[in-house]
Amino acid sequence: MSDTIWVPFSILEPFVVDVFKSMGLPTVDAETCRNVLLDADLKGLDTHGVNRLKPVYYDRVLSGKQKPVTDLEVIREG
Repeated sequence: MSDTIWVPFSILEPFVVDVFKSMGLPTVDAETCRNVLLDADLKGLDTHGVNRLKPVYYDRVLSGKQKPVTDLEVIREG
């Protein structure tokens, strides 16, 4: 028996956005993160897909190891 759980993208897409938004990300950033994770899954890169949502991103934000929102400043280009 496999431990794999198959979730339709129609359910997964809004769920992932909601999780990121619950961590304090603006909608546009939450959607970007969702797109990156789902794209990895679609390409077969399971080690970089949605399965990292809880153990990596969510847990790190809750523990304070990672900030959900950061002000970026470009110091130098090119």
